[in-house]
Amino acid sequence: MRIRTKRFLKEKFREYYQSSSMYIPHRLKNREWGFIMIDDNYPDKTVMKRHKSFSSEKQLRSYVESMTPAHAYFSSAYYTNPGIPKMDGKEWLGADVVFDLDADHLSNSEDLRYEEQLNEVKKETIRLIDDFLLDDLGFDLEDLIIVFSGGRGYHVHICSEDVRNFGSPERKEIVDYVYGTGLENIIEESNERSESMDRAVNILKLNKDFSTWAERIHKWIVEVYLKEISKLDKSDAIEKLSMRKGVGETIAERIYEAIKVERKLNRIKETGNLDIAKGVPKIFWMDLVSKAKKELRVEPDEPVTSDIKRLIRLPSSLHGGTGLIVRPMSFDELDNFNPLNDAVAFDNKDVDIKGNDDFSINLKGNEISIEEGKIKSVPEFAAVFLSCSGFVEVEGW
Repeated sequence: MRIRTKRFLKEKFREYYQSSSMYIPHRLKNREWGFIMIDDNYPDKTVMKRHKSFSSEKQLRSYVESMTPAHAYFSSAYYTNPGIPKMDGKEWLGADVVFDLDADHLSNSEDLRYEEQLNEVKKETIRLIDDFLLDDLGFDLEDLIIVFSGGRGYHVHICSEDVRNFGSPERKEIVDYVYGTGLENIIEESNERSESMDRAVNILKLNKDFSTWAERIHKWIVEVYLKEISKLDKSDAIEKLSMRKGVGETIAERIYEAIKVERKLNRIKETGNLDIAKGVPKIFWMDLVSKAKKELRVEPDEPVTSDIKRLIRLPSSLHGGTGLIVRPMSFDELDNFNPLNDAVAFDNKDVDIKGNDDFSINLKGNEISIEEGKIKSVPEFAAVFLSCSGFVEVEGW
């Protein structure tokens, strides 16, 4: 990054911090802080200035406004002595639980544009909160802080006394739960009285010990997978069923004929029994469980959640890799939140830039495109984003 570009970014970041409100986490005095500065080596070599502590909001604001960091972090943990350089001397008092959802964990992230990545991660975040944190684990919305990371994802902080003293193993258990770890035994075998014959038969069913995961998978199998199969032409359905483990054409045809009968689908829905057709092997259902788990789970960054001393981005700060606001929001705002509009900080004044690469993106409703080696004028908010992302150098400023 050229010196002129660094000067431009430092000035824009300083303007932002001097004119914007700053998010102040609870128990400010007990937090450790860390910062990466826009210095001579930035962004090729970065060194975090950490083990900082502040006794007041005024002191924190003064530091940020004067130093103008590219990245600002605070600890999920609380300490008696947060400013002491050695971790052993800080005296850990507890920590929030933090989830970090990022486009890196999407199976097809490399095939998606940045805008598409952001949209997919937002869906994951909504599912994490709605299905797992609120419904399954019973947290309250007032315990959660929801934040766009400023980069390619979202952070969700749980600030509840119920989890504050959890160690790393307990935090990892939470990640394992939302990830669907340990569902290998979710299907069990039991002897039950058959509806069609007066004798006991071996039945496969979902193990209710897995609670809401069993219900969630059961619903997906019946209302998504089998229902979709039932709507296909017979030949297409048999071909698709035959792709699953343990199923040849004969068993595939039996399954298809069975799921065409609504009462049989309803019986599975009501009882959890998987005896939809004669001879369907357990491996078929386990294969579907595996597919359902991939569709329904959420994949947060496990080391972030398990870490009891993590530094996480400060909400309301700027992300040095994009220039976007690390934007906190309510759960009601999340569904309609568009980072490339709602997290853009700067105005429309023209700035001359020179492209380092061919690239295009929609920012604040404007389609911005650049070409390698070409000089053009773009709005200031685009110049900041493109400079931080390394796609351009600033020319006329």
